[in-house]
Amino acid sequence: MGKTLAAGAWPALLSLSLCLGCATESHRSPGFCDRMGLVSYDPKPSEIRRILPLLKERELGLGFNMRPNTDRDEAAAIVRMAAADGVPVGLVCEIGIGAFANTSNWREYSEWTCEVMDFVEANGLPVGGLIIDMEPSFSRLTRLRRDMSRGGNRIGLVLEYLTEKLTDPEYEAAHAGYRKLVEEAHERGFRVVLTTVPFVLDDMEDGDPTLQRCMECPVAGIEWDQIAFQVYSTIYRDIIGTRDSSVLASFVNDYAKSAKKHFGDRGAVAIGLLPDRIAWPGQGYDSPEGLEADVRAATAAGLPLSRIHPYALEGLLRDDNPARWFEWDLDSPRMKYQPDLTLVLLRTTLRTFDQNNN
Repeated sequence: MGKTLAAGAWPALLSLSLCLGCATESHRSPGFCDRMGLVSYDPKPSEIRRILPLLKERELGLGFNMRPNTDRDEAAAIVRMAAADGVPVGLVCEIGIGAFANTSNWREYSEWTCEVMDFVEANGLPVGGLIIDMEPSFSRLTRLRRDMSRGGNRIGLVLEYLTEKLTDPEYEAAHAGYRKLVEEAHERGFRVVLTTVPFVLDDMEDGDPTLQRCMECPVAGIEWDQIAFQVYSTIYRDIIGTRDSSVLASFVNDYAKSAKKHFGDRGAVAIGLLPDRIAWPGQGYDSPEGLEADVRAATAAGLPLSRIHPYALEGLLRDDNPARWFEWDLDSPRMKYQPDLTLVLLRTTLRTFDQNNN
C-alpha cells in the first residue's frame, strides 16, 4: 500500500476497511467495528494530529501501514494520539511498498502479521484490528493495466492474464496459511479485515476457486471479519476511458451488490481514489461530488456507511478544506443503476472463464 500503488493496480489498489469487530481486551479499541475508515499509506505524526479533529467530528476510523521499516515509536505515538481523541485505529500489515499479500508470499505475510500483533500486545496499544491488502502480484497488475490502456482486445488480454495462473502450486498451501493466520489473530483478540480486488466476486457462483487461484487471492473459506472489495471508480474510469458518472457509479453499485450477496454483513467496499497530486496525480476524483456519487452507489446496494471506505487519507491531508469531502446529501432521490456494456462483458467473461475451467 505504498505511493506507487495507484499506478499499478487494475482497477483496484487498496483500500481499507476499518470495521474490524471489537474485542474485549483492555488494549483493544472500542467502537472500531462501527466506522467508515480511511488509511494513510505514509503516516506522519504531525499530519495525523492535524486531521484528527475531522476524523473525530465525522466519526471516522484511522488505519495506517505498518511495514518492517516503520518507526515503531512513531507508530505507537500515532495510535495513542488517535485513541486519546476517540478515533479507533487499525493497522495495515504490509511487508513492503507494493508487495501485496497473495499466494506467492503467504509465509512472509503470516510472519510479519504475527510480529505486528506482538508489537501491539507488548506496548499495550489500543488497536482494534488488522488489515491485509491481498492482490495479484504487482508486476502482473502493472503489465495488465499497461496493455489494457493501449486499447485493442481487452477481453483477450484478461483471458491471457488469467490463464497464466490456472495452475498455481502454492494456492492450497497459501489458503491454509492465511486461514491459520486469521484463526490465530482471533485467538489473540484481533479482528482481521481483508481488502482485495472485486473480480474475485465473479468466482463465488460455482463454489470452486478458479478465479481466486488465477488472481493469486484466496478469499472464500477464510473467516475474515470483513472483506472490502476495491471498487475504485477513478481507476476504472481511466481504463475504459469514460467520465460518465452513471457508468462509474454503476460499477461501484454492481460489485457492492455482489459483496452483500455473497458475504452478507462481512461484505464491504473500498472506494476512491481521493485525489493525491503526489502519489497519483490526475487519477483521483475530480471533485467531492465523485466521492459522494460512489457513496450513494454503495448505499443503494444495501451497504451501511460503516462498510464503505474511501482511500486514501493523504488525499485529505493535502487538501486545504478536507471537510468538504464529507458534505453529502444521501437523502436526495437515488439514481437508477444499470451496468454499462463494458462491465457486463467483463463480468460475463470472468464467469464464463470460471465455468469453463472448473
